Amino acid sequence: MVANKIVDLESYRNKKEIWNLEKLINQSDDEEVKLQLTDFMNKKIEEAVLKVHKHKITHLQGKDTRFCTYIPADNKRGRKEVKKNTYNEMIAYLAEVYEIKAENPTFKEWFYTWLDYKETITTSSKTIRRHEQHFNRYFLSPQSKLLNIKLMDIDKFILEAECNKIVKDFNITKKEWGNLKTVLNGMFQLAFEKRIIKENTLKLITIGIRFRQINKQPSEKMVLQTGEYEALLEYLDEEFKEKQSIKYIAVKFGLFTGLRIGEIIALKWEDLDLENRIMHVQREEVGDDYRDENRKWHGARKIVDHTKGYKDRYLDILSQAIEVLNLASFFTNEGFVFRDGSGKITTNKYNHVLEDFAEYYASKYVKRSHALRRTYASRQQTVIPISQIQADLGHFDLRTTQEYLYTCLLRQEIYDKKAACF
Repeated sequence: MVANKIVDLESYRNKKEIWNLEKLINQSDDEEVKLQLTDFMNKKIEEAVLKVHKHKITHLQGKDTRFCTYIPADNKRGRKEVKKNTYNEMIAYLAEVYEIKAENPTFKEWFYTWLDYKETITTSSKTIRRHEQHFNRYFLSPQSKLLNIKLMDIDKFILEAECNKIVKDFNITKKEWGNLKTVLNGMFQLAFEKRIIKENTLKLITIGIRFRQINKQPSEKMVLQTGEYEALLEYLDEEFKEKQSIKYIAVKFGLFTGLRIGEIIALKWEDLDLENRIMHVQREEVGDDYRDENRKWHGARKIVDHTKGYKDRYLDILSQAIEVLNLASFFTNEGFVFRDGSGKITTNKYNHVLEDFAEYYASKYVKRSHALRRTYASRQQTVIPISQIQADLGHFDLRTTQEYLYTCLLRQEIYDKKAACF
């Protein structure tokens, strides 16, 4: 019998039962089973509607033979008359009014359901914000064909066509597709596990459009060349001598250690063994963005007791870095190495130093904090093995370290504007 092909139909007794029934209908390939399930589900919907609907449904007589009833008025005062051609149409309408229906969200609705779920299983608000940015960029537009389609109606061909269109229209790289794919896979996998869809539809599609090629940037754009390096050191010394701001020696420390800016901000004196010249890198400052009640994002920062890769490391401290630490020791810092009376070093303050330097010395490219990590790695490659550079930078994958390595050449066009005046 058909009833034997499904699990105890009589156990479905509420709104969630209706949801489960619709999923069973969607997943079944047996037309006879689908008809039986549909009929059973409709009866369950009718039962649920009649439990909450307080007015009688009347079959009118005479010229008007429609079905008539009343629902609460929009202004919540009094009642509003409703007429439908058939009894089933009336039940379906009332089911919508009382939200008695199976869960079949739109693509857009399901994204926010998935994002809320994702937020409960990750500690990184930055990750959640990045997922939302990717969704907004590629799907939240009037041109999107997926946005308002019901999740159950998105088949392989619809999803495949839209994803290939995105790759083509936005000319994205394979890495960027990977970021977007993470969002889509998470959405469809959760829908599959909740039995809203029969399978993870994303796993069925193929991207036939070629991704945009990534070319390695020229070295003069990514690292400090020899002339720039020497000029920056001189600039930092002069600015520190004149302004006595700890941000200048913090940048200098970054040049001599290759630490991430967040690791420099979070570095404490207790992490340093100056006698043996060893530094323990075990914490960092990270983004702690949050959403308000209107889902609007706000930026914030916090220091956490782990590094980016959740693995601490020990580094030898170069003699130049020891000199920087000696200067930092004269500031009141509340246990942190790079703090002074104006508070902690921030990413913006750090990068502003590099921006001011680029303007003052007419550098062709503005270098930011990560350029100092690449510069450290590139200059060290002639001194120590690449495996040691990898350990110093805190990279899990050697290929990441290899991408950091550039040639640091002397660039004659980098000059001191003051000297050029003579």
